[in-house]
Amino acid sequence: MSIRFPIRSLIAGCLAMALPAAAADHISIAATLPLTGTESRSGLQYREGYDLAFALANAKGGLRVGGKQYLVDLRAVDDASDPAKAGSLLEAYVVRDHVNLLLSSYSTRLVESQSTVAEKHHVPLVIGGASSKSLFRRGYHYAFGLQASVEQLAFAEMRFVEEQQKAGKLPAKVRIALLWEDTAHGRDYRDSVLEYVRKTPARQAAYEIALNEGFALDQKSYRKLLDNVKAGNVDVFLADAHQADFIVMQREYRSLGLCHAIASYGARGSEKKAAQEIGPHGVAGLVSGAWWTPLVASSAEGQTFLNAFRVRYNRDPEAYEAVGYEAGGKLSFPEANGYQAQGTFVLLQNQPDGSVASVYPRAVATREGTVRSCPAGEAAGQH
Repeated sequence: MSIRFPIRSLIAGCLAMALPAAAADHISIAATLPLTGTESRSGLQYREGYDLAFALANAKGGLRVGGKQYLVDLRAVDDASDPAKAGSLLEAYVVRDHVNLLLSSYSTRLVESQSTVAEKHHVPLVIGGASSKSLFRRGYHYAFGLQASVEQLAFAEMRFVEEQQKAGKLPAKVRIALLWEDTAHGRDYRDSVLEYVRKTPARQAAYEIALNEGFALDQKSYRKLLDNVKAGNVDVFLADAHQADFIVMQREYRSLGLCHAIASYGARGSEKKAAQEIGPHGVAGLVSGAWWTPLVASSAEGQTFLNAFRVRYNRDPEAYEAVGYEAGGKLSFPEANGYQAQGTFVLLQNQPDGSVASVYPRAVATREGTVRSCPAGEAAGQH
């Protein structure tokens, strides 16, 4: 998984269809991001990626569109993690300021209204912060998705589970707890896991969904949900959650003394901020999916991004900043998928020493994935 299809190239293509024949030497791009509110952790990371992409482009004379270079004027404002505000602010940029291109906010619930605005006004919207298939099944022609779908995340995690089972590290019949946020993203994740385990007779015999339960976002406690997990006697814990919900849930998971051979919160778990808030031992062993990771930044584009980010921000980027900067992996944008990127997730696993390793696919693994060895009575969630 390496950065090969830069967001700048996609934006240039979108601008070619959006710029008037007699454009000035500047182009205007508008974005909203959740810089405050429940999604602010990820929103701030996306902002850094956006800023870096256009700073580098302007330093080289701007974006090249149709044989001419244009300096970029990026106008980004805080939508406060509010879906209504995310749509209205973006529409104001279109109607009042006549911007040439739109960049999305972060999370499906914020981006849904924005894609409708883009379609209504025929202004291209590059979606870097949402991946639910529902966004790309409405027949829209002005929304372009950079993230691989939630379906690919679920499939990658289940392939990892299957790999561990075939290696004899999991029982012949794996019992799974499946928790999902009650959003389009969470329902996509649920449906994709269920599709995977039901696809063949062999998988039907190998896996049992012992618990299948949704939950509302932004709760202060998930104790009741985790009590159900504890009573479920499961081997694998799979959850799809936003970062704030993951942190709350994992703290309670730890306080209940739960332990499972494999535990994952979807795309959450490897973030440095999560380790800082929960503690490195509190996230050790968790498996998470990522659109990109510096562990496999081997391409020239990936190294350019990585080095520039380190110089500008004095740290390594995570997937959020990378997707804000450009799409991760070898992507395509087929019309049959509603112009949503098609790519593969990298699975990361937190190590006992606080580091993070790439464990799947094997072609990009930096070390072999492991399953937890839970104390007697805890492997099935019993404490």
